[in-house]
Amino acid sequence: YIHPLYGIDGEMMTEDFPRDHYHHRGIFWSWPDSSVGGKLLDNWELDSARSYKISTTTSIDRATTITLDDGAAVSHNKSAAILSAISFWALDEAPDSAVIEENVLMTAHPANKGARAIDFDLVFKNVCDEEVVIRGAKTDDKGYGGFGVRPNSERIPFTFTSRHGKLKGEHLEHDSAWVDASYPLVRKGEEKSGFAIFQHPDNPGYPHPGWLIRMYGFLGQSWPHREPHTLQPGDSFRLRYRLYIHRGDAEEGKVEEAFEVYTATATR
Repeated sequence: YIHPLYGIDGEMMTEDFPRDHYHHRGIFWSWPDSSVGGKLLDNWELDSARSYKISTTTSIDRATTITLDDGAAVSHNKSAAILSAISFWALDEAPDSAVIEENVLMTAHPANKGARAIDFDLVFKNVCDEEVVIRGAKTDDKGYGGFGVRPNSERIPFTFTSRHGKLKGEHLEHDSAWVDASYPLVRKGEEKSGFAIFQHPDNPGYPHPGWLIRMYGFLGQSWPHREPHTLQPGDSFRLRYRLYIHRGDAEEGKVEEAFEVYTATATR
């Protein structure tokens, strides 16, 4: 996971191990109610399972092409900072037996006109001999799981905005390809900064409605949300998101315009 995440002017954007939800970890991706061979696989609260790093590579200011497990070659320009990491999920009872291989590629682009984009390319492959089921939380049918961000709750209140305008109250689903969270630079101050999560147009179910929008401080794009996704041995799935960090609120940060640029230029 990624923490701390800084805003354009150096402000702290994320929170790690907050008192109200110790399992929230900056920018993270995990699922609480998954299973392997019928056994619980919870790398959301690290209950029964966790991830182990295999290798990490970084590069700055040089052209790079990385081939992912699903065969996709991803090229990057010279101005990006790139982090590539491979790890595996394993049950606590068998830490040396890989269940899922996780291949992550993160690309941080230069700040431009008061905003910065960070791309996340996440590939998950079943490398064990048993069926793996990926799903969001069944508790209260909330569907928690997937790609989430814990914003800095010391900077409340939060304003959530989607393509349909500002959102009122909390949501466990929402029909939008992006959602933005903006909050004061100083607690209850006037100036704001924020971030939006953009769904890649090739993600399964795009635009997927599984959003987790919580006023205490959480924004997540929850795939597959309430529906299970089954991986037979050798199967994989890919999720891509852009985290768009900006000054001001969603309107001042021109989030919709940035999303249109992203979908027009996103690699397929």
